[in-house]
Amino acid sequence: MSSKAWADLERTVARKIGGVRNIEKGVKQQDVEHPLFSIECKLRASLPALLMQAFGQARGNAKDGQIPLVVLKQARSKGEVVCLDLDAFIALIALQDAIEEGRMIG
Repeated sequence: MSSKAWADLERTVARKIGGVRNIEKGVKQQDVEHPLFSIECKLRASLPALLMQAFGQARGNAKDGQIPLVVLKQARSKGEVVCLDLDAFIALIALQDAIEEGRMIG
């Protein structure tokens, strides 16, 4: 994995989500500044098999027009974590914006 690959990930996320990448490292701050989201980017050589299998299952079971989504929860902990494809997440944001602006008729 390239030593700049993590920086490329941060740049990609910032560009796609409409945020600004923080380039000053070593300071407690978000990787990507955004008015609505607190964004941390993590690049790994591999992700947990459970997560990747769950994504594969969600993709395989998705019907036309459905967005694959994985919900994770650690036993005996509060709250759940939602994982979905970044481009699908951005599409959801755009859809919500269109609804709020009255461009979508329900």
